[in-house]
Amino acid sequence: MALAKKRLFSYLIISKGRRNLLLTPGPYLSVIAGAVIFSPVIIWNINHGFASFAFQGSRVGVSGIKLKYFFRFFAGQLGYLLPFIFIPALAAAVRSITKIKKTDSYNSFVFCFGAVPVVFFMTAALFKKILPHWPVIGYMTLALPVGKYYADLRKTKNKIFNLFAVSHISLIIIAVSLTIGQIKWGIIFNREANALGPAEKSGKISDISTDILGWNELYSYLKSHYPSGNIFLFSNKWYLCGHIAFASKGKYDVLCLSSVKDARGFIFWQKQKDQIGKEGLFITTDRYFKNPEVKYSEYFDRIELIRLMPVKRRGVIVKIIYVYKCSNFRKEYLII
Repeated sequence: MALAKKRLFSYLIISKGRRNLLLTPGPYLSVIAGAVIFSPVIIWNINHGFASFAFQGSRVGVSGIKLKYFFRFFAGQLGYLLPFIFIPALAAAVRSITKIKKTDSYNSFVFCFGAVPVVFFMTAALFKKILPHWPVIGYMTLALPVGKYYADLRKTKNKIFNLFAVSHISLIIIAVSLTIGQIKWGIIFNREANALGPAEKSGKISDISTDILGWNELYSYLKSHYPSGNIFLFSNKWYLCGHIAFASKGKYDVLCLSSVKDARGFIFWQKQKDQIGKEGLFITTDRYFKNPEVKYSEYFDRIELIRLMPVKRRGVIVKIIYVYKCSNFRKEYLII
């Protein structure tokens, strides 16, 4: 939000036709309105040790140029925007930078709200792992010159425009079809999961499409074996806990017993003290396996593997869900 305000005032300053707005109450009222809307975030952070700011701040830092981060970031944007949006958007950003000395309002707007966020994250990606969707706020503005480019192209070179349009739609259909096909049928690859049992994880399955599989089967198991809901579910990764919470349809309490980094928002949502003395079910998968008999031995009287749930796709076991029964939650897990 603070960056948005800076971009707004930068735009008003460098845009000759808009500087007079700085003499009106509008921009300053927008700052006040934004601060009021954003105030719950500030208040929450004050009451929780500025947790979200500390988390985001931990991502800041420079440890030397890492070209692999940059190319991964670049490829990610190319993948989700596709070439017919990404390339003209990037060209529009560069064009707005080269014309920055010209004070027309349109170019200044594209520069401040489009080019600046994109260039900022592009530069940051040289040093840190940046997720491809982070600069999307910039691409929302760059959609304006991209739309103008294609509108002009349709008027002047309709055949090329039609070729681009058909190609772009075809790419979308292919990308969506491949994604759905991989998730449902493993049409790109269909690797067999590691049969780890209760031993510590010895390998890693890189097929992330399996992450969303098998949770309906887990819910059916929970509903049939623990219908009263007088247990709690837990795991050691926040995203696994998110899957488990979604799969359990709110009928069971879900804890994330891990470090601050791996627990994320569960640190504030969960109430461990309410689960003291109860039985817990530790749930994990072969991809993220962690032996609870090692990690949580001091927190429960007994931990035992009670269920292996193989998840099949086209006859191949591509994922295994592990369910451990953990008797008598003795004390709160220390999250540091």
